[in-house]
Amino acid sequence: MTHLHEELEITHRDLKPKNILVFEGPLLKISDFGIAREMDENSLFVSSKGDRQYAAPEVFNMERRQKLAPFKQDIYSLGLIACDMMAKELPLKNDIVDKSIKFYPDYSEELKDLVYSMLEIDPVKRPTIDDILASSVMEDELKYDIENELEELIAENDDWEVI
Repeated sequence: MTHLHEELEITHRDLKPKNILVFEGPLLKISDFGIAREMDENSLFVSSKGDRQYAAPEVFNMERRQKLAPFKQDIYSLGLIACDMMAKELPLKNDIVDKSIKFYPDYSEELKDLVYSMLEIDPVKRPTIDDILASSVMEDELKYDIENELEELIAENDDWEVI
């Protein structure tokens, strides 16, 4: 995401588990750039495309679109994907983030707070990908044995497939 957002200035606009390819290693790659767009932080766009289930609220809401920060919609989608991985459910009730979902007990409160910050309704308040990667919780969590975690997720989730 850092490469996409900062170096290429591309926003994916359709991140969801189906568009994340898992290779042995583990190596993750993002796929399906069909509605991705080259943008900068001040760009606005008017199309409402992508999977509604994983889209940021401003994508389909004309009133909220005025505050659009294009790269932050990818952050929102990543937050939803993280919730899906950490709790096996999306935290949305009538398009509002429900913070009462039950995460698996392996995850720290700090990580949950980071994920919820990614789901902030105001896109300007969402962290950037650099903010997320620089957080102390990510440094701690990245030490976790992600390889075993991915194997479990693949075994349990029909949308994930090792290539």
